[in-house]
Parts: sequence; C-alpha cells; structure tokens
Amino acid sequence: MKKKITGISLCLLLCLTACGKQAETVTDYGNGATSAKAAADDKMDVSTESGSVAPTEQTESSGVRPGHTLSEWLGGTEFEWKSTFSVGTYPAEADVSFRIAKDEEDRQKLLEESVNNYPALETDTLPAWRATGIKPEDVREAETVQSFLGDTAKEVRGGVSYSGGDAENVVDVCRGFAGRSSSDREEAAQHFDDSTYIWASWVDEEDQFIHTYEGKYMGADYQLTIGYLEKQRQKVISFFPKNPAAIVGDPEIQYAETSENEGFMIRESEDHWEWKTLDELGLAANRTTKNLETLRKEGEQFLKEKLNCTLFDDELKIDNTSEIVFSKEGIDNWTMSGNVSGAIRNGYYASLNWQFGNQSILRGEDGNEGNQGEIWLTDQGVIGVCVYISYDFAECLSDQVEILPFDKAMTAMEQQIAENLDLSRVEGHGPKLIFQNLGIYYYPVKSPSNANEYIFVPAWSVDLLASGGNFYIGKIFLNATDGSLIYIHYYADDPEE
Repeated sequence: MKKKITGISLCLLLCLTACGKQAETVTDYGNGATSAKAAADDKMDVSTESGSVAPTEQTESSGVRPGHTLSEWLGGTEFEWKSTFSVGTYPAEADVSFRIAKDEEDRQKLLEESVNNYPALETDTLPAWRATGIKPEDVREAETVQSFLGDTAKEVRGGVSYSGGDAENVVDVCRGFAGRSSSDREEAAQHFDDSTYIWASWVDEEDQFIHTYEGKYMGADYQLTIGYLEKQRQKVISFFPKNPAAIVGDPEIQYAETSENEGFMIRESEDHWEWKTLDELGLAANRTTKNLETLRKEGEQFLKEKLNCTLFDDELKIDNTSEIVFSKEGIDNWTMSGNVSGAIRNGYYASLNWQFGNQSILRGEDGNEGNQGEIWLTDQGVIGVCVYISYDFAECLSDQVEILPFDKAMTAMEQQIAENLDLSRVEGHGPKLIFQNLGIYYYPVKSPSNANEYIFVPAWSVDLLASGGNFYIGKIFLNATDGSLIYIHYYADDPEE
C-alpha cells in the first residue's frame, strides 16, 4: 500500500526484545490437540499433553535430521505436497510447491515464478519467543504523552462523525492526519481503508479509546494520537508534524510521502500510469548528510525512550531506496496530480524487522502480521512515528527449536484437517477441497495457564478452498515443531473476503 501524509501520515512498527542464548526448551504451550503420530515415526520428542516440543540434542539415534538450518530441518530446499485424501465425505487434494530461497534476491525471483507458493528464506535461526498481549493499562498514556510532547501537550477534543469504515481492518485503524486549515486540525482522521474514514479527535467507548494531543517537538507543532482497540488488543501511537513545511523550512510544502523502490507510480493521463524513479522525476539528491547506520541507531534509541516497550536489538531496517519526499502537491499514485515541481528529497523511513529467523510474524487468529510500524528520519532526528502494538515480546525462550521434516508436517496437516475441519463451512461450496498458498511463519500459541501469554513458534499456514478453487473456506495454522493444530480461521461467506 502506498504511504503518504497530508500533514500527518501513518505507517507500521514492531517492538521486540533481544534473543539471548537460552536453554533449548519450549514447554506448556499449545491447544492440547497434537499430531504426535507423524513425529513419533521419527522419534521426535513431542509433548502430547501440552502440544509443544522440547528440542533434544541432535543425535543419529534421535531420528532428527542433523543440522540447524531451515532446509536441514525440513530435509531439502524444494518440496512438493501432492496428496489426495478425504475430509468427511469430501475429497481433498493438495498440489502445492514450497521452496527455500538462499537470499532475498532469490526469494523475489521465486515469487515471480511460483504459483500458490510463498518461498521462505534460508536461516540458521529458528527461535521461540514468549510474549504478552497488550492490555489497556499497557498503553501508559500519561507517560507516553509526556515522553513525546512534555509539558507542551494539550488535549484536542471534538465531535465524532462517521463516514464509513470497518473497525476490523486492524492495519489501517489509525492511519490519520491533521489538516492544513485551523478547523481541520481540530480533528484527527482515523483511516480504516483506502476509501472510508472515521473522524475523531477524542473517543471513549466501551471497547476502544482514541485520544489526540498537540504540542511542540523540535520547535514545530506536532500531533500525537494514542488509542487502544480491545477487539484487536492493540495500542496505536501516531506522532507526526501538523505541517511538513516545518521540517524542511519551505512554507509552500504541504505533503510528505515515502517513495518505494526509489520512485512513484505517476498518473500521466486519465487512464495511463507510469512508474518514475526519483531521478527520472528530476528530483535532486537526498539532502540528508548522515549515513544510514547513524540514522538507524538514532531511530532505535528514540523508540527505546518513547514507546514504553523493549526493542529488539539491530532490527530497525533502513536502506537508501526508502526515501521521504516533501512536495507542494501530492504525488500519491491514486488521488493526487503527480506534480513534483519544487519537491525535496530529505530523509528516510525505516521499518522494524517483524520477523523471527527470516520468517514473517503473524498477529493471531486472522492471520495478519503482528506489531507493525515505521519511523521517519532526517538529519534533524526522528520526525515521525506510527505504531500498532499487539504484543510485548518479553523473552527469548530458545535460539533454535526443532521442526518436523516437511513430509511429516504435511502428513500432520492432512490429519488435523480431517479431524478438525468444520464441514458445515463447506456445505454448498463443494464438491472438492483444495489446498493453496503454503507458507511458514511465526504464530502466537496461547499459554494454557495464562490467557494473556503466548509463545511465538514456527508454524505452517495454508489456505483451504472449495468449488474448484473459487471459494476460500479458511486458513489453517499448524505448529511446525510438533504437528499440532494451532487454529483454523474461517473466512466470511463472501469469496471476495
């Protein structure tokens, strides 16, 4: 999705903690429904009571394939899951490929070539993390306001009017901006998707709150929005200048946008779009003089001081293609004119690396990513932040956990689906069940003894379809360490969803 601000724009962030060299044990997590049979064939050390795995020392007698890389655990770099079996009265078919890429360039190539395949990156790190869910008290509103705006903070209150929006769209719940006129600045826009908005500056409801403040930061007028959404268990923090002109010193500047891959998709005419690099657009070189490593360290320090969560060391990712462009007219690829006259390249945006062991982190039952966010940096320091925080990653339980070989994992997948799929979700959408989009991720498995505690472990995810591949039934999550079913997320009846 294209990211921009009209006065204020919001992006994505993740807060993690450093992974120490812990003992290789992960216990007492899972839903109790294991598929120990698949693992037992290879004498894996599987806990059938907790649905968890306690990694053992790798020996020939253990039956575990030796090695610590993802490909060594799985048994290769190229796999095919081809199988036919039954789920109740329905025939099921899997015809899926899975690849392990040696690096990001290789992964992008595989993505372009593949069908129904999410290639994974090779890694020798497969950690397990303990995390706690975010509760309302974890927002620490007063402390956060003080850390960002100090004694200059003032509440911004106003009426609430709805013009559409879907509160279940978690990623865009607080994509907001302050307007350029004084009247517009009385409200913060909460953007739920690309076309609908909820306008609110101060909301207190039973299942959420959104509070907006104004104040001074680096001598400029800033807006801080803090919220909590109970259904998503997320705290949201947005912090951006009310007017981008204050950052670059040009009073005509009205917009700040992030270029992606060194350019923008520009609308040349009513029905013609064309990709243009920043150089092709005639924009001068970036005015930032600090090197990227210096900016990254400054960004990490800022987040540690301001966000009231412990960051994962060396996980702020920034590169020279991630630039901020300040412009007099917007150059957003959907709604603006693409006029770059007088635009300025000045600064970079950086994302937190929301991955464990090169694999993406999922937030939970809906399969969306976990904590997300972005930070904007110039020579002046951090100029903008947007975060969505669902978990506090408090402790690394293991730097390396064992996972099942690929064939055993897919056998467990078939068994768990056959035993646990709600066939009422399939009625009227048959005649056959089909698997697509196999990938490996990190997923939060709930603790049986603490409702607010989770362990993130490697997990397989696959989409289940019916009706010749035209209707999505749901997404299945399988614990890669022991073959236990974590969760089945059923989609809405509308195939578009």
